[in-house]
Amino acid sequence: MSSDLLEEFGENIQTCAAVGGKALSSVSESLATLDQIEEDEDAQIKTISLRLSCLNQKAVLKSRNGGTEDYKEACVYLESACNIYKAWRIQHPDLYPKSTDDVLSPDTEASFSKRAFETLHTTSLYLLAQVWKQMDLKQHSTLACYLTLTRLAQSSLEAEKVDWIDWALNSATLSQCFASGEMYTEAKNCLTAAYCALEKGQLQVDPDDDEGEKSHLKEKLDHCRADVDRCCLKYCLNLLQSSWTFEYIPEQDMRNMYKDAVSSIQGLTFCDFDVNKSLINTEYPCFEGVANQFDVTSSQVEIFEQARQVFLIGQSRCNRAKLFYTEDTYCRDYIELVRDHSQLFKQLTYFEYDLSRKISMNKKRTELLSAVLKDLNPEHYIQVCRQLQYELGETFSDIADLQKELCASEKDVSLTSAKKINASLGKAVHFFKEFLKTFENINNKLPDKLPEMYVRPALMAHFYLARLYSKFIVPPTVKAQNVEVSGSFYKYIVDYCQKNEEALEEMKHEYPICSEMVMLTHARKQASLSGSTV
Repeated sequence: MSSDLLEEFGENIQTCAAVGGKALSSVSESLATLDQIEEDEDAQIKTISLRLSCLNQKAVLKSRNGGTEDYKEACVYLESACNIYKAWRIQHPDLYPKSTDDVLSPDTEASFSKRAFETLHTTSLYLLAQVWKQMDLKQHSTLACYLTLTRLAQSSLEAEKVDWIDWALNSATLSQCFASGEMYTEAKNCLTAAYCALEKGQLQVDPDDDEGEKSHLKEKLDHCRADVDRCCLKYCLNLLQSSWTFEYIPEQDMRNMYKDAVSSIQGLTFCDFDVNKSLINTEYPCFEGVANQFDVTSSQVEIFEQARQVFLIGQSRCNRAKLFYTEDTYCRDYIELVRDHSQLFKQLTYFEYDLSRKISMNKKRTELLSAVLKDLNPEHYIQVCRQLQYELGETFSDIADLQKELCASEKDVSLTSAKKINASLGKAVHFFKEFLKTFENINNKLPDKLPEMYVRPALMAHFYLARLYSKFIVPPTVKAQNVEVSGSFYKYIVDYCQKNEEALEEMKHEYPICSEMVMLTHARKQASLSGSTV
């Protein structure tokens, strides 16, 4: 490389720190400068790392525009960088090109050239993951994220300092991508690696650091551990839910959806993905000797005892996360944890056949949710209050149904059973009404048009109330009154849908039922008085 071209390149590359079109132009000029250089092996040793750096930077600058075509163009730059890297490694397996520092400072140790070159490729894969995500290539992005983490873990064996706390959080976050796609083996492996990384992160706390630095690192470590625990909790929830809904898709079928992504990535880098087995492996040499802290199944849960083991692990992680995300310091995160804890109990009930135990699990849910709701200020947490009120209404409604089912064998419902059922129905009615009150105007009436995101929940609250009022175990005259109240809730849904066509689409399954019940209100009222049914 001639000295004048090197000088020109240095000037251009320095301007890449600028923002906008000038920076993009500078990188393009740098690439043009490199193209002028004769591509013999000696020149390549000096320029190839610079070329990869320019392509990475050009992709970053291009993607900042945020347009579909911009992301596609950025993807082309990054794929070109990956192809250049792979071609060099195939042709020169034992020879690494000089880094920018090597060119400008010939005394730099040769070993740094290898680390710098590999780091450039890791950066390309990391950027590809972000660009593919924006292009809605989820499988491509997921695998590129995994490769980035793998390469960082491998680099730790070569004296490269890795921030294991950040690594752990990224690995745990990646597990959610796999868990949401029901690839639980891969998700579990990511979480296992995250817990191993946390152990290594704890060892990075230097006892010689000042107290402020040690306190900061401990806070960061505790925060990360809580986030990893939350990811573990989500894993357990997803596994339980997909198991009982019979929507559990064989993992091999899910892996087959990654064939295109595997094919694309294998063309850009060195990897050993095999869609016929787990795509993710946790056998990182850097984790040797680190205990596995995430021992949970990745298979479909079929019986209560299996579900209970998943539940207990999820619950323990939830409780541990609450130690960091306290109600006073992280209110919204704490509430989210409580709601997830409630959902754990809900998922477990689907594997339980004993009605009394199902009722107990649902009562535990109401205790968790009620304890949070009573401490919230609706003015500041109106959305959260609505979520909790609606969920409490649903849960008490479920309890009432279970209590009614429990005494189904009784010829006549006992007074004690009737009181329990009516109490649960009353609480369900209370919380659904409280939910609807949050939408009322100053005249204590619902608006003519409900907020768009709450149209279905608000109408479903009316639907629940209509059904709840017809379930009370009361004398005929009171039952007739309840039927009339029930009919008014059905009528509200019908009237609202007739005035707002978009609501009709939201309630397309419930609307015909509501219309029919409105027409039957008078007949049902008369039947209640006579002791018959309609």
